[in-house]
Amino acid sequence: AVDEGRADASIFPAGDRVVTAVAEWTLIWDVGKCQLLQEIRQAANITAVVAVDEGRAVATCTQTGHTRIWDALSGGRRQTLMQSGWWSIDFFDGLVAFPDGGRIATFHDMGVVIWDTLSETALHRLFTVPARTFGIVVSSSGDLVAACCSTGVRVWDARTGAPLEILPAPPAIALPDLCLVALVVGRVLDPLGVDRGISWRELP
Repeated sequence: AVDEGRADASIFPAGDRVVTAVAEWTLIWDVGKCQLLQEIRQAANITAVVAVDEGRAVATCTQTGHTRIWDALSGGRRQTLMQSGWWSIDFFDGLVAFPDGGRIATFHDMGVVIWDTLSETALHRLFTVPARTFGIVVSSSGDLVAACCSTGVRVWDARTGAPLEILPAPPAIALPDLCLVALVVGRVLDPLGVDRGISWRELP
């Protein structure tokens, strides 16, 4: 039986494979052949998964607060991205990959962390407190990251971590309704050239 947990999936850049995650399992599939290529098991339930490094690896977040990078062919662990300080009291709810292949962004209630996967360091910690974070998105250029929060949408320069805009949600939208949150993000970010990398948390 499958343990309780979240389910997530991500398509590889070439479109030939998909990675799925449920409970403590990460599974990589060949789409054309409907064949299981790789399975990776962790000691904790996975909250999010995404293909990274141009399809050579996958990244996962778990309920223990660990973000790990796995080799997509061998299934071996390449890196572990460690939290520090008060960020370590919670687990990350989701993650997205940047188009440059060398960065990922993770999020949870208090905000967003942008990671350099090569040096295994946190480049920027972007706070949304006291607002609660429900999802993040990365622009197609990799220059912008935005978080959809309980009070609206916040946008940062992903290169410097500098805040750019705080866009309040329209009064008619009662957050957190997932469909309406998605509508807000789509309206705000489409003009910014966003066409990839949306990650949502499960909402109550």
